[in-house]
Amino acid sequence: MALSAGGGFVRSGQSGRRHARSDSASPHLFPLRRRSVLMTLRELLERRAAIAAEMRTILDKPSGENGDLSAEQSTRFDALKSEMAGLERRVERQSVLEEAERRMQGTPLTNHPGQFSQMVGEFRLAAALAGLAGIPGVDFGREREVSQELARRSGRDPRGLFVPMEALVERRALQANAMTQGGALTVTQTADVIEPLRARTVCGKLGATFLTDLVGALEIPRITTPSTTAWVAEGVSLTSQTGPRFGSITMAPRTVGALVEFSRKLLLSTSISVENLLRRDLTEQIGIAVDAAAMAGSGTGAEPRGILNTPNVRSLAFNSTATAANLATDIAAVIATPPSLNVISNTLGWAMNPRVPAFLTALRDANSNRVYPNVAVAGLEGYPVATTTSLPTTNGDTKANGIFGNWSDLFIGMWGVMDLTANPYGDAFKRGGVEIRAMLDCDVSVRYPESFVRTMNMPISALAV
Repeated sequence: MALSAGGGFVRSGQSGRRHARSDSASPHLFPLRRRSVLMTLRELLERRAAIAAEMRTILDKPSGENGDLSAEQSTRFDALKSEMAGLERRVERQSVLEEAERRMQGTPLTNHPGQFSQMVGEFRLAAALAGLAGIPGVDFGREREVSQELARRSGRDPRGLFVPMEALVERRALQANAMTQGGALTVTQTADVIEPLRARTVCGKLGATFLTDLVGALEIPRITTPSTTAWVAEGVSLTSQTGPRFGSITMAPRTVGALVEFSRKLLLSTSISVENLLRRDLTEQIGIAVDAAAMAGSGTGAEPRGILNTPNVRSLAFNSTATAANLATDIAAVIATPPSLNVISNTLGWAMNPRVPAFLTALRDANSNRVYPNVAVAGLEGYPVATTTSLPTTNGDTKANGIFGNWSDLFIGMWGVMDLTANPYGDAFKRGGVEIRAMLDCDVSVRYPESFVRTMNMPISALAV
């Protein structure tokens, strides 16, 4: 088995065909210049999605007479339609060409069911990081082959090394006896099939919808106005009824990155516990960034727009006097805020700053009984509570904002895989370590803003001095 220059797996005797062809001198072929001018298949698909989104916007907001398009809108729509038709032909031609080129490079091993999945399952994160850092004596050939196959599938080149998301799942668990018994560690197999970022994010735990393996911009339809209905007697026609109106949300890849430092000795370890430690560290760092953007992202620059800054998300301010009676009234008002009553879902829940449940748990009534015992575990009025410092304190560190809502209407999109690069010569070098940069293309979007409520000025516990 060998690895082709284009990143695909090939059988012995077939590797090097593309390399030999691209090295041949020809006055009529300029591969590098040609690639910089022509759009790739992925770029063509992204442009097609952008055109479709613009056409939808024009149709949804006609500015002409009697609800028709204006002359300017009609001209623009026709131009987009013409460009779309041309793109369709280019996409078809480019697909045929890229498929032919892949076949010329060799027979992909991924044609055989389970073969690539097995390689992903044997992916060693520690070896991949050590190889990226240039540590001598590390064999990470399998990890490079997996990265190259992922690059072939996605149509993108990694900055360093592509890591499949499946390789970040902790597939093994550690059991430790009590320290009085020697603290012996034993390794047991587990059936952990939860996506790593879902398990590492507050939004994921509350039920956010994860969309994976995306390519190009994504347009998701939504109903903006539901159909009207009526009861009628037999033989009587329905009158004055309207059908649903549709809108859409668009998601596009945005890059989030995290820097994590590991020691060289740690990367050289073959221990299962060390492998899981590396996975946890990487996913936790990315997970914190995704949480922050999903809940409080500004929507400016490269940062996605979070729930707190999404238009049409309703707000409810808590009473400034945080008595048991006032809190009961405010909490009931949040839960009863329409359309929460009409949402049939098991993903309704609260997201709070950790100091909010600390305050609620300590609150006592006139008889010195706890009003909301153990909120972080038992939940609040029957709904789960998740805590995160991604929801910061406000009003001079005396209050905090939170979120209540149907979390399945929060979409988190993932494009491709995690991209790792190593810097063995940064500040970490002085400490005998390696700095790892993890990059992931993702985006967040709220499908129905009405599904969420901003809970403003929630009381918080004072910090211990």
